[in-house]
Amino acid sequence: MEYVVSESAAKVLGSIIGMALPRINGIFVNYKQARFERSVEDALRIIVHRLNAFESNVSSLSEEMMEKFRGIYVEWMLDNLYEERQQDKVKYHVNGFINLMNNETNDNLMLMFFNTLSELTTLDIDVLRIYSEESTENIYMLCQRYKLQPEQI
Repeated sequence: MEYVVSESAAKVLGSIIGMALPRINGIFVNYKQARFERSVEDALRIIVHRLNAFESNVSSLSEEMMEKFRGIYVEWMLDNLYEERQQDKVKYHVNGFINLMNNETNDNLMLMFFNTLSELTTLDIDVLRIYSEESTENIYMLCQRYKLQPEQI
């Protein structure tokens, strides 16, 4: 028996099942925790790879912005990483966090970035990348890579 439900209905059903069957809930929590740990490991690798840019950006921050980046902004990034289903998007979360690390950044900009990124899939990002002047790919290359037809994109 198979049913298709909306994401919000699935969350409610998941909560009900989780309350009724604690073992299933434990398995789900363990799965999400393991996925989150992989995401954080990937994020740390990216930060180490971009350490010069990270250090340069941190050193230019005012004390107030330093507190935000050490506090609420990193919490928002970690919240996104916890919910992220596509491991390939971790680099976008981290690179965006590093690139937005300046004194002009504000709460709305950070929230907009993380909310937008959480709504996009890797396919969405790759389609948007085609419109970049630096892109060497076209829609047909994407179709091949994702095993899709052009009308599906």
